[in-house]
Amino acid sequence: MDQATNEPKRAGGDHRTPGAKQEVAKREQQIVALRLRHHSFTAIGRVVGISRQNAQKTYLRALHRNTDADIQTHHRGELAELEIEAARGVGTG
Repeated sequence: MDQATNEPKRAGGDHRTPGAKQEVAKREQQIVALRLRHHSFTAIGRVVGISRQNAQKTYLRALHRNTDADIQTHHRGELAELEIEAARGVGTG
């Protein structure tokens, strides 16, 4: 029989060592990069090896953690895409 311990069980493995933190940061960057290329969270999850829900949570967490300058850069990119689409006449009928 397994011996009971008072330590809480944690899901997901090691998150505290410098190597683990670096891997988490790399995965987060990969998720953000894929999402900015308009990949679905389902596709991102498949690529990274996590669920769709975890891909979405990680993306949202990354957005909240980023500085205002990073978010402004993201918005400028979105606005540039919209301007290009408008110039091409996309969405006009």
